[in-house]
Amino acid sequence: MRRVYGPRATILAIALGILAACTGELTSPTEPLRLLATSLPAVFLGERVDLPLRPTGGLRPYSFTVVDGRLPPGLSVAGGRLAGTPSVEGRFAFTIEVTDANLNRTVQRLEVLVRPLPLPALRIDAPTTDVEGPTALRLRLHEGRGWRGAKVELTWDADAFALDEGSVRAANDSLATFWEYADGTLRVDVATLGGALDGEHDLLRFTLMPVARGRLGLGLASEHRYVGGHHFETSREGAPVSAPAQTAPGGGAVGPEDPDGLDDFDDPGELDDFDDFDDEDRDVDDEAGSP
Repeated sequence: MRRVYGPRATILAIALGILAACTGELTSPTEPLRLLATSLPAVFLGERVDLPLRPTGGLRPYSFTVVDGRLPPGLSVAGGRLAGTPSVEGRFAFTIEVTDANLNRTVQRLEVLVRPLPLPALRIDAPTTDVEGPTALRLRLHEGRGWRGAKVELTWDADAFALDEGSVRAANDSLATFWEYADGTLRVDVATLGGALDGEHDLLRFTLMPVARGRLGLGLASEHRYVGGHHFETSREGAPVSAPAQTAPGGGAVGPEDPDGLDDFDDPGELDDFDDFDDEDRDVDDEAGSP
């Protein structure tokens, strides 16, 4: 047998390795064509999604076809991914057919649930036991999506707790706050100075001082400003828990003439007049236009 040495042997070994890799790429009987994605997570109305279908086996490239059912409006399948922005709520079932370069085929039944966007909510982790000394509290945003600001009213028993007025401040420099206090009621307008907020964020910090030892009961009412609408929530006693609320029609993104959303939060005393808030805010959006 003739042996090959030197550079020619190296080149031959590389060529044989490449050939073996190409001919053996996921084509063995133990690697049938299939989709690894057998279930899909819930998605949210109006929120961009990009979900991999994870094809494997067979021989690339793959092609994808919806052969039964229907995709949520706004979503499409391309390049092995389900992507787009869903525009209709509901549960959608469909069957995807995958074809490989050898014309092998397989199908997978999938289902995706399109839910409404979770509404933003505020929380205060208030103590649930008797309070004996100054208590620092944080107002925190939960489930923020495109959140721009809020009108907030916090209430407590003025005979039992006093506000340390020097303690009221925004949680960080990216927020602006305007507030007033009287008789156990703290009204605060808070808005972002930059872009919208997503997820969880501290918004406001303040300290209450007990007049006498007792349990702190906090009331919280708020109206949020976020890309896509408004939301009103109320809660009472202890650590507040937001109640389901109605999303007002209209709304939309803050226009370029009001990049910070501060014009909507100019009068803390208007907190109770939520209809006026909605109407004024829609006027701002109409005049400014969408970004």
